[in-house]
Amino acid sequence: MPSERVDYGKVELPFGEAVKVSVENIRKRLARTIVLLAGNIMGIAFMIYVIAGGDIAASVEGLGATSIHAYQLWMVTIALLVTVINIVNVMLMSVTERYREIGTMKTLGALTRHIVLLFMIEASIVGIIGGFLGVIVGYAAAALVYGFQYGFAYVGRAAAAPSTFFALGPSLLSYFVIGVGLAFLLSVIATIYPAYRAATLSPAIALRYDVRWQTKPQRPSQKLHNSRNPRSMRKPFSAYAGRTSRARRTMGWSF
Repeated sequence: MPSERVDYGKVELPFGEAVKVSVENIRKRLARTIVLLAGNIMGIAFMIYVIAGGDIAASVEGLGATSIHAYQLWMVTIALLVTVINIVNVMLMSVTERYREIGTMKTLGALTRHIVLLFMIEASIVGIIGGFLGVIVGYAAAALVYGFQYGFAYVGRAAAAPSTFFALGPSLLSYFVIGVGLAFLLSVIATIYPAYRAATLSPAIALRYDVRWQTKPQRPSQKLHNSRNPRSMRKPFSAYAGRTSRARRTMGWSF
């Protein structure tokens, strides 16, 4: 009798469900999200502050100021690099905290691309929100500082005119396009390694991991060796009680 082939189907994760799971993970880990969001906001805000300040200074008649200087570009580059490092660090910590959750999902049939998709969606959401808020914070700071210095009329003139750094329409629109797009791109790039590490995690190792004690699970052979080695076993407190009392009497301690 010929054997019949059984088709169990494919494991699929719709994009809408992946977004719901990612939003729920962001809500449950709000403290980590705030740290990640703060890094994005500070990096993008500093970049927009430098660029918007250059545009406002360049719009002042007779000042002869340029849009942005070379040293300012280096400062912006370093700030964005620190932002990327912060994103990688926070996402790696998030992966460590979710070892058991990742192991459970992979045991239930989640594929590698599903885990990667979840982490990428989380990073994209945080990056877009952080970029949007960063543009607002950076432009508000530049408008206040340069408005009091040159006058708020020049701030409005620079916002309506094309930016001297990148002309994508009015300066304010260009700031949002570049700020949000760059925050999204940096978040996705910085999440590649943490997402790959989470996706390639072995379910057996992930389910044995205990985050509370910050220790990795021991191999079965190592556990057997420790159980047979009496030196590796901690003695009870009663074994030291008599020795401590004799030492106190010998040394004349009175406590």
